[in-house]
Amino acid sequence: MSETDYLCPHTAFKKRCKKIRHECPKWIMVAGHNPNTGEAINNWDCADKWVPMLLVEGALRSNQTSAEVSKLRAVVERAKPVEPSDMLENHSGDAARFVNGG
Repeated sequence: MSETDYLCPHTAFKKRCKKIRHECPKWIMVAGHNPNTGEAINNWDCADKWVPMLLVEGALRSNQTSAEVSKLRAVVERAKPVEPSDMLENHSGDAARFVNGG
């Protein structure tokens, strides 16, 4: 029995995956890298069999996104806030010249 010759969950385990895999909507190709080992992947297999690896990949991406958001938050908090009144004070003369056409 080959690695993909198991009973198909899509057929309520009545048919062997090997016989119907090219007709099955759950037969998909995944290309990329295994998040656990880093090895390159470019294989066809049942979607149900890919779920654990894809869940790990999703968790890793979520953690990376959270870390980047934390870094951005720290940068924004360190930046000096600019009050709208400060902006008007610095350019009030410019606005008067613009309105008067000068």
